Amino acid sequence: MRSEREVKMIANFQIKKMWSLASKLNMTKDDLYALAGVEHLHDLTYVQANDVVSKLLDFEMSALGEGVMINKNQEKKIWALMYELKKYDTKDYGVSVGDRLCKIIEKELKITARRKNPFIWIDYKAANKLIEILKKYVANAKRKAEVCGKKSTGD
Repeated sequence: MRSEREVKMIANFQIKKMWSLASKLNMTKDDLYALAGVEHLHDLTYVQANDVVSKLLDFEMSALGEGVMINKNQEKKIWALMYELKKYDTKDYGVSVGDRLCKIIEKELKITARRKNPFIWIDYKAANKLIEILKKYVANAKRKAEVCGKKSTGD
């Protein structure tokens, strides 16, 4: 049997707290709803809302512990490297640049990446690591393209 506290619905202060923390973490509406596991925050009970707030606080603390979350300049650099990588591809992988980035993030950083916002769980330190990894990917692709005789366009 459920206790009275479990069936109590979410309070407005909890919703405000969730949005505040999500904003600090650069989360989208979809990211917050995915974390909460609901289509609308009002569907949460009081206890479930406390669990979501707790998770968000944990993410905030881990982000502070690592410095800060990924910044816009790092995101731009990562996308630039991904498009440079695509430029040197000698074969068509049949996936979009965004999907390929998500797979690289999952493989190299062991972080789940979603197509809508692949950087949501990447902190500053991990972003720097990803940039260095992508530089190596680009160098290898460039070397392979030169061996295969494919010349890049736009250089």
